[in-house]
Amino acid sequence: GYGKSHILTAIACFLLRSERRVVYLPDCRELALNPVNYIKSALFLTYVDDNAKISEINACENFDQIVKFCESLNETLYFIVDQMNALDDSSNTGIKRNLDKMCADHFYIKSSSPNNQVVLHLRQKQTNEKKIELYGGFDKEEMEEWWEKHNSVLPTMNNQQKDRIEDITGNIPLFLNVLLESDCKDFEDALGYLDQQLISKIQEPMTNFSDTIPERRREFHVNLMSSFLTKKCPPSGYGVDDFDHRFFYIEDKLCH
Repeated sequence: GYGKSHILTAIACFLLRSERRVVYLPDCRELALNPVNYIKSALFLTYVDDNAKISEINACENFDQIVKFCESLNETLYFIVDQMNALDDSSNTGIKRNLDKMCADHFYIKSSSPNNQVVLHLRQKQTNEKKIELYGGFDKEEMEEWWEKHNSVLPTMNNQQKDRIEDITGNIPLFLNVLLESDCKDFEDALGYLDQQLISKIQEPMTNFSDTIPERRREFHVNLMSSFLTKKCPPSGYGVDDFDHRFFYIEDKLCH
């Protein structure tokens, strides 16, 4: 919902226009169903102008042969892999290992939408990978562009009402799109629809997390959640296990 896939698509297009050899794998769910055919299709695009390489790729019958093909290359590929979280299931660990082998000695750009436990694991894991965390939604200029683009299909709103929408959605594209779906002509009706839809999306996972907080930490947890909702400084003594990192983050000593 933060636009990661759009960013990866833009990177892939830019690299292709720059005549780089790009291997674009946009959907790991599809990849997991038939890894060999999915990756071969991507490699066909990579070498669409090289009949000799196309023949080599076409001859690959399993993942090991694809890995050997990538290892044999005298040029650097740009692997762009989206929705890596689809491979988190234990039955797909072999696919992840093979992807890592295939991408060795090449550029490897990957994206995922991790759950709370995976977020904590990645933060604690020491690797030589550069990690970029996407928090928050559109910035001020991006929100101005969003309002300008969609004003014609939204109820008439003054600046204060727009501020309320931005506060509720966090400027997150996924949540802003809910407002576009409302088809309401009145601001209060649109706001009510937005509230109802967002509550249905986030109430269960947030409640499930809060239910895991030990009784001795409940009062502290409530105070911390209040700080997130009001964008204040967190109470002293908070730890990484005290909040759900999928929905909340602390930056510059402020809760978001």
